[in-house]
Amino acid sequence: METLIWKEKKTDNNAFFYSSKYDRVLHGKIEKDSFVSAYVSFFESDSGDIKNIVYCTFDKTGSVDNIIMQNDLKKEERKREEEEIILFRNVILEIDYFGIIYNRFHEIKDFLRDDVNSIEVLEDKDKFPLFMNLCSKHGEDNIFRSIERKVFDKRKVSQGQK
Repeated sequence: METLIWKEKKTDNNAFFYSSKYDRVLHGKIEKDSFVSAYVSFFESDSGDIKNIVYCTFDKTGSVDNIIMQNDLKKEERKREEEEIILFRNVILEIDYFGIIYNRFHEIKDFLRDDVNSIEVLEDKDKFPLFMNLCSKHGEDNIFRSIERKVFDKRKVSQGQK
């Protein structure tokens, strides 16, 4: 099963996607819920190092318009992007976010299977609060804000700031 984690920074329309199935990171610019451009990074399975990074631009239909291969990227641009992507991936893998999401999904699924026979859960004074608590737990974790905060903190440390 592929797990995709999405993190968005609304201030600059950047988004990171991580695919656990393929161990890839996509970091791109989004406008109106569509990618305009993105870096796609592929990792070595043994070492975890980036083996390839490409830059893509997209047309208005969301199809790839242009691809710039790793060797054709400007050295400074590639280095900056690699640092961002590695930092993001390390934070994602540092905490078992996939396990958190997977477990929450199964808690809700099991609750619905075992404790809910019909839409009447919406009127049940005992079950409805339990159901709502299960469904809203992910908000308490603030997974995406947690990732953003950790990336920000690690970036400050790597730049020698406190």
